[in-house]
Amino acid sequence: MKCFNPLTRVALLVTVLCFLGSCAASNSSGVPGADGSTTASSKKGKKAKKEEYSPAGEWAYDVETPDGGSSGTMTVTGGPGTYEVILKTDQFGEIRVYDLDMTGESMMGKIDVAGVTAEMEGDFDGDSFSGALVLGDEVYPIEAVRTSKE
Repeated sequence: MKCFNPLTRVALLVTVLCFLGSCAASNSSGVPGADGSTTASSKKGKKAKKEEYSPAGEWAYDVETPDGGSSGTMTVTGGPGTYEVILKTDQFGEIRVYDLDMTGESMMGKIDVAGVTAEMEGDFDGDSFSGALVLGDEVYPIEAVRTSKE
C-alpha cells in the first residue's frame, strides 16, 4: 500500500468495507452467516408450513352390514380440489363417489348403490380411514387401510 497516496488508501478501504458490509447485510445467496442462519433464502418459513395430507392411493376397505359385510378397494386419485374416489366392489362393480368434499383429512360424498343414494363420510389418519355409510336411518361403519400410494 506504499504505492498509493493516503487519500487513495482511504477511498480503497471505504470501498472494501462498504462491499463487505452490503454482503453481510443482504446474505441472499443462501450461504450461512456467522450464526449458521441465512436471511433471504431462509428455510424457516418452509419448515413452519405443514405439508398438506394426500389420501391418494389404493385402499382396502370393509363395510359392516347386517348381512355380514362387504369389502373391496377404494381408489383415490387427483389432488386438492380435484380428488376422485371410486369404490370397487364384487357385488356392485365400480361405484363413483360424487358431490365429493375433501377438506383437510375429512371426506364427504354420496354413492348410488343399486339405485339407492347413500352418504359416505369419514376421516383419514395417515394410512387408515374410518367413517360411515349412511343410508336413511341406517349407519354402516367403514374402515380402510392404504395398500399403496399414488
